[in-house]
Amino acid sequence: MPCLHMAMNHCLKWVASTPCGNLSLAVPIGREAEAVPGDRNAIEDAVANRQELDRATRAIAVLPTTLKESLVLRTIEGISQVETALILDISEKAAETRLYRARQRAASLS
Repeated sequence: MPCLHMAMNHCLKWVASTPCGNLSLAVPIGREAEAVPGDRNAIEDAVANRQELDRATRAIAVLPTTLKESLVLRTIEGISQVETALILDISEKAAETRLYRARQRAASLS
């Protein structure tokens, strides 16, 4: 469970530090500025993001430990496949397979 706890803290910190909008989707100032979402949309987006995080957390929590470890190390911690294999004392192919299976299973659960 320590890996899951670290992963959840990492996710929560990331969500808290993420701006409420996406700069690549920003509307230029001018007549188009009227279409910029207000606080209400930002709140709705924050709620939706929190719900998605909750679903992902629940999906990760029920994964078998072998799949959970690979998913957390690769996706959340950003560790390479080679390093993941070394940490878990498995082959690189096994690390790749576990990550694939973890993503598939988590997607079906969320």
